[in-house]
Amino acid sequence: MGTLVRTDLRFIAMLCVCCLSGLGCADRPVVTLSGWFQNMDVSPDGRALAILSEMHGESHIAPSWLDVYDARTLRRTWSIENPGCYGTVVFSPDGQTLAMAVAQDGTITLYSASTGRKLRTLNSPNVRYGSLLFLPDGKSLARLWTGNIVALCDLETGAVREIQVEPGHWMRRDSVAVNAAGLLAVCGQASVHLWDTRTWEWKATLPTAMDEPTVVQFSPDGRLLRCAGRNTRRATDRPDTWFVTQVFDVTTRASQCDVPCAGESVFSPDGKSLICGVGKELTIRDVATGHMVSNVEVTQNWIRAMAVSANEGLLILVGQLPDSTRSTVEVVDARPLLAVRRGEAATSRPSPP
Repeated sequence: MGTLVRTDLRFIAMLCVCCLSGLGCADRPVVTLSGWFQNMDVSPDGRALAILSEMHGESHIAPSWLDVYDARTLRRTWSIENPGCYGTVVFSPDGQTLAMAVAQDGTITLYSASTGRKLRTLNSPNVRYGSLLFLPDGKSLARLWTGNIVALCDLETGAVREIQVEPGHWMRRDSVAVNAAGLLAVCGQASVHLWDTRTWEWKATLPTAMDEPTVVQFSPDGRLLRCAGRNTRRATDRPDTWFVTQVFDVTTRASQCDVPCAGESVFSPDGKSLICGVGKELTIRDVATGHMVSNVEVTQNWIRAMAVSANEGLLILVGQLPDSTRSTVEVVDARPLLAVRRGEAATSRPSPP
């Protein structure tokens, strides 16, 4: 599938040179990818970061890279060149395996998360584009496709079983999510569907404050669900009202809050705040009320994606360079960001991760 390479020549290590709004630190780890960011995943223990990127070009099959980093230092652990285009990467629940699915032929390749050694290859030819996730027991992979097909890949036998569920929007890597209890959240039309992955029975449908939800995420403890997407029903002249982020209580199915957010958003490492990123700015909101607690400017060109390392207390930012062909990855200590919420000193500078 690809060639394992260990050189760091394709990456340019950079140091942040300014401290904005008390957030920055000159020693904050930053790397510049050779290509355009596709997607990423953080290992369950928060120590490893997998990133898939590819070079922009007119060719359908463009150069691509799968890289695994130390999440705290952004030192690259291993890299595979040209693993495939339009892919998705995800860590297993125990963090020992990294799965990558590519769109060309429906291939799913399993790698050792620590070394990059190829373990095995699975195939789901009827499900090429779509979301990929490990089920909580770590024994099966689920690949979901817009045509309401779920391909369940048994990791021990390699057998693939296909089942059909209600239609949903599963084209994006983050349009589905599963928590440790096995509850699967799937973006639907003006709703989020909840399924029990142990039985594949439908559990509930949550009406959303947006008519086009595209992203779902569980909080680190699995008790809250974040949904984000476009809301044409609130169409105004203000673009910041076109996109909404909403938080649900998983147990009661009740909506806790919904807030405008025209960019990316994630739960904070402790699950008590929403971190919203628009442009170069981060906004911290309380998950219970949606009220804004603080906002700060960060040293990214344009925030394109975010993730958190819950155990390490880190916020991972993916930015876009002005030439629009490459992306940057930056690690921020999230604790100073959340200090304002707890009433602590907001001006203290974070230590390097």
